[in-house]
Amino acid sequence: MASAAACSSDPSSSSSPSSPATTMPPSSSPAPLFRILKTAASSVVNGGNAAAEEIERQVVPRLGILTIPARTPIATPAFIAVTSRGVVPHVTPDNAVRTNLINGAYCALEDYIENIPLKPGRRPPVFNTPLPPAASSASPSSPTAYSKLRTFTALPSSAITLLAPRRHPAAASHLPNGPHHISIVTSTGFQQLTVDRFNDAVDTLRPDIVVPLADLTYGGGASAHTGFNNADANPTTVKYPSAKRALRMAERTEDWMDKVHRDGLAKKTGAVVFAPTLPVPYATQWQYLNRLSELVEDDAEAGGSGSASVSGLAVYDIDLLVDLHADYADTLGHLPRLSLHPVVTPHHVLRQVSLGADIMLLPAITDASEHGLAYVFEWPSKESLSQPIEAGAERLPLAIDLSEMEHKAAVKPLSRDCTCPACKAHHRAYIHHLLDAREMLAWTLLQFHNHHVMTEFFAGIRKTLAEEGVEAFQQRAKHFQATYEPELPDGKATRPRARGYQVKTGGVVETKLNKPAWGRLEDVAQEASAASDAPAPAVV
Repeated sequence: MASAAACSSDPSSSSSPSSPATTMPPSSSPAPLFRILKTAASSVVNGGNAAAEEIERQVVPRLGILTIPARTPIATPAFIAVTSRGVVPHVTPDNAVRTNLINGAYCALEDYIENIPLKPGRRPPVFNTPLPPAASSASPSSPTAYSKLRTFTALPSSAITLLAPRRHPAAASHLPNGPHHISIVTSTGFQQLTVDRFNDAVDTLRPDIVVPLADLTYGGGASAHTGFNNADANPTTVKYPSAKRALRMAERTEDWMDKVHRDGLAKKTGAVVFAPTLPVPYATQWQYLNRLSELVEDDAEAGGSGSASVSGLAVYDIDLLVDLHADYADTLGHLPRLSLHPVVTPHHVLRQVSLGADIMLLPAITDASEHGLAYVFEWPSKESLSQPIEAGAERLPLAIDLSEMEHKAAVKPLSRDCTCPACKAHHRAYIHHLLDAREMLAWTLLQFHNHHVMTEFFAGIRKTLAEEGVEAFQQRAKHFQATYEPELPDGKATRPRARGYQVKTGGVVETKLNKPAWGRLEDVAQEASAASDAPAPAVV
């Protein structure tokens, strides 16, 4: 299969669509080589090649299109949906297609390979997905080959499937990683996932993009992949492990990537390999990055990209892009970048775009929806830039909490001029009622709205980069930061029941994930009196 990380040469195609899934029809021809459509260097008119080359090596946002054969190209920068067992939480597959919510799906292998204690030899159902008659005539490495992962999850044929070992964000495992395996958290407990087992799963499931194993740590002083349920931690801070542990992470990951190269995973399965970069200091993984650079050079010397060992980068620490720009602009700099660095607010999105991220994962959208938050931000227009922001002026909120009583009778859309299915057919008061009654429809409508707002936000970024350039993007980003509050409000709505794998903190959990459904009458009376500031009635 041809290299799937590609950019077309028409920048206008990436600026206008409101949904990345409607950018272009699915491509049936082999994807071209990866090219950056627009950066600061491509905007240089005067100054000669030397000036353009100097700017090209700076950390700047860039415009492109990620192309997978037989899939709908994705205009970048953009984001793809984070799924649970292949489904966007609270959204059925048919509604995801109808609302253009799915342009790509991030799937975790640990979602599918649970063990049943009473059936130790049981094969996970995803591997037993039956093959259709047409699959026997397709080439195993063909981009149109049958994908068990796509069929099992009912994902549309136009959507890009991405398979990684662990969820994003991942729950901390109580078992350590080893020289040949990582520890994963399935719905039935901890398991050891070896490199060979993961590669065999890729060969069976046939995703479009694969992120190989990396020796990562979660919790206990490692990457702070947290969400709204851990207010004591900074959810966007990546903490480095100890120097000894970081060196071992780099050495193991390099060995595992060498095995992926020796086994010819890309050529065997037709999947595009996004090599992981680690959340450790640059100096610690310098040798590993050199090895990735050598693999890219070897692929270029081979005269084709159909079996490229490394076609992209999965970045766990976005700050590493600064060093990649400086030292690997000619080898790793042109590869597409999938950011797995934690993102919570649109301010974090703008920072990652500024550093050159192409594709992002935003599980915070689902977190916001489950907490009753509706996004109300938008990318600044040209007209808004002409209106100066007064010193000391109150900033606008990034989202509103629909569980607040002020929305009980508010018959207006969730955000101004929004065209999402939730805003076109419903109003704030209705969703407030759904949240108060804990109806599942509330979270579904909020998912429609929040994904739509974020999609429009990225579309505005791409349009600015395509039509006005990097300087205009930086100007609007500063205006956005001055206009909106730095953090999202604390959603007070009762969220759905949490599962064990949704715990994002390490160590001992002090409180239960879910409140008991039943309790003592005395406790209920005390809670009611505390809420109304009235003395608790006597319980007979």
